[in-house]
Amino acid sequence: MTRAMKTTITIYAIVFIVVILGFFLFGIEKSPINIWAFSSLLFSLFVSLLGILFLLDRRRGNVFLTSGFSSLISLYQIIVIASLFFKNLFKENVGGFVFMEILIFAIFLILAVLLYYFSLQKFEKDMKTIEKLQNGEFDNPKRGGI
Repeated sequence: MTRAMKTTITIYAIVFIVVILGFFLFGIEKSPINIWAFSSLLFSLFVSLLGILFLLDRRRGNVFLTSGFSSLISLYQIIVIASLFFKNLFKENVGGFVFMEILIFAIFLILAVLLYYFSLQKFEKDMKTIEKLQNGEFDNPKRGGI
């Protein structure tokens, strides 16, 4: 485990503790919608932690994956936090709120898989191009070239 992973886990542990203490110490009503909102926030934090640890574990050099995935994780967190501001619209329909959170996660997961797949393809193309450059394949002019 690298130093960056340990630092990330420590920061997320502090955030988890603050969120849990905030929920129980601020006297937030323990209604079903608030419990689901709290649970979805904790789940999104856990997913973000796993995503960042995945990025830290991957090989360096795949800029498309690193920047795309970190942006996707940030966007996912922002959307989940924004959805918590609208939880009162679902006070009578807790199932609708749960479905919305599942839908947000499903869209995030689909985008993450697509991003991973396309970034691997781009990385492999880049590596082939670098290999051809090192072999001098691009030094020879094409037919009809100068």
